[in-house]
This record gives sequence, C-alpha cells and structure tokens, in this order.
Amino acid sequence: MEKYKIAVLGLMGSGRSSITLRYLKKEFYGETDPTIEEEYETTVTIDDQDIGLTILDNAGGEELSYTLKEYFQNGHGIILVFSLTNMTSFLNCERYIRLFEIVTNRDAKDHPILLLGNKKDLEEKRCVPVEKTKDFQKRIKAHYWEVSALTGENVDQAINEFVKAIRNQYTEKDKQGYQKNNAKKSKFKRIFSRKKK
Repeated sequence: MEKYKIAVLGLMGSGRSSITLRYLKKEFYGETDPTIEEEYETTVTIDDQDIGLTILDNAGGEELSYTLKEYFQNGHGIILVFSLTNMTSFLNCERYIRLFEIVTNRDAKDHPILLLGNKKDLEEKRCVPVEKTKDFQKRIKAHYWEVSALTGENVDQAINEFVKAIRNQYTEKDKQGYQKNNAKKSKFKRIFSRKKK
C-alpha cells in the first residue's frame, strides 16, 4: 500500500483543525485546541486503491516544530488553509511557503500544494478577493478549492483529488528514476562489453 505524509497548515481561526477532523471523522468539530499539534493516520480508497495517509495538523504558532520540519523535508504534500473571511489568514500562507523553501532549500512550486479557502458558507462575510487567491494559486502552482468545514462542502473532494495528484506526481518521479537507472545500467554494460573485447 502506498503511503503519503501531508502537513496541514493555517493560522489560528482559519479552520485548519476543523477541516482535518471533517475529512477524517466526517463530522464538524467547532471546539478544538489550536495550540496542539496532532498527527493522524488513516486509509483512503481512491480509484479502487487503498492509500495510507499520515496527516499532521500543525499548531499554527510562530515557531517551527521539529515534526513540521520533518514533514517539510520528507513529506509528500502541504495543505494551506485560510479563512475567506480573514485576510490575515490568507496572507499568512505566504509565510508558510517561505518557511518551506528555507527549510528544504527547494522551490515550493515543485512540491504538491493544496490551497483551501475555508468558510465558504459565510460568503456574505468574504473579504479575500477571488483575484488574489487565483494569483497566489498560480504563483505557487497549487491546487485550489473553496470549502466549508461546517457543512463539509468540497472537503472530501478537494483532499481526495489532492491525494490523487500526489500519487500521480510521485509515480511519475519513480518512473523517471527507474528509466534513469536503466539508462545508466545499459551504458555501463556497453562500456564494460567494449573493454572485454
């Protein structure tokens, strides 16, 4: 069974933990402790294939935990959560991108990222313009969905599609690695056979 590690990041009040629990437990948990970092394991079935997920619900504080650094360096994807009703939570997503690039010394655009605009059910209180989310999404090459942890709208679909994208990206990397190794082996065989002659 394929296994992937995903970090869920978001400012306190963005609905980060509520989205994580909505996906895992199919219920809305309004009262959660945003200062506690939790790690969950689950199995999902996508395209008739079981996939193991380890999900880190990051505490959202200023300091980077050892676990989050490990997820940045060895994880397979990042979910950035912001509230559509809170511009600060949206702008904070940029900070996570910078932290990822500093810790890993890699371009975030090359890493699977899912951007989730939460609280879609509060459209009348929206203060994050659609244009800003689209610009940010394009710049970091992220998948983007607007969701509601309260109603569950789009939560499962967004995360399942993201897991599928992660699987496809890493399957392609494995294929490329396999092809490179085979090319090296065949080149070595040709050189070795010439030397024997």
